[in-house]
Amino acid sequence: ASPVSGWVRGRSATRGQSVMTGSELFRLVEGSGAVLEARMTVSDAAAWHVGDLVELGGEGLGTKATARVLSVLPQVDRSTRSATVRLAPAKEVRISVGALYKAKLSSRPETGFVVSQDAVLHSGNRDIVFLALGDGKFKPAEVKIGPSSNGKILVRSGLEAGDEVVVSAQFLIDGESRLQAALDQLTASSESAVQGAKP
Repeated sequence: ASPVSGWVRGRSATRGQSVMTGSELFRLVEGSGAVLEARMTVSDAAAWHVGDLVELGGEGLGTKATARVLSVLPQVDRSTRSATVRLAPAKEVRISVGALYKAKLSSRPETGFVVSQDAVLHSGNRDIVFLALGDGKFKPAEVKIGPSSNGKILVRSGLEAGDEVVVSAQFLIDGESRLQAALDQLTASSESAVQGAKP
């Protein structure tokens, strides 16, 4: 009999094998030994930190099933554009391998401004919003973002009270590039007409 309960991590013995006292037969992992992987958007994963308490939900779990964040993996899944957070369930939580669960980060007060997700333009390692300066002028501003929900996103820093943010940064960029292309085409047509005219 083993002095601890847990999951079998490795087995050295086979059925019918002769063993001596003190021989290692099994290697056990104490506790549940399960690690959960939570998938989420990259911006949502930025709000999760090692040690954070997480509420778990799903079939067979009690109302107070919890886990702690073990790690936030730095890789992003290319096909789904999602990030992975690894969770360690509390010892009393029994997890079924292969089952699906919901993980909810315990609420933590955050400060910042809430804007439309469309207002934020993701450009490589930077997140940018456009500030309306008036008279049809705009200025890009780099921001640090937090979690998003229901089409809204938290801007942790980079904005000040009273800033007017363009609702759709992508629309602004698309509109500007289309306008420039139309002006270039108009200019090219005018030049072509002038060159083709006879004195």
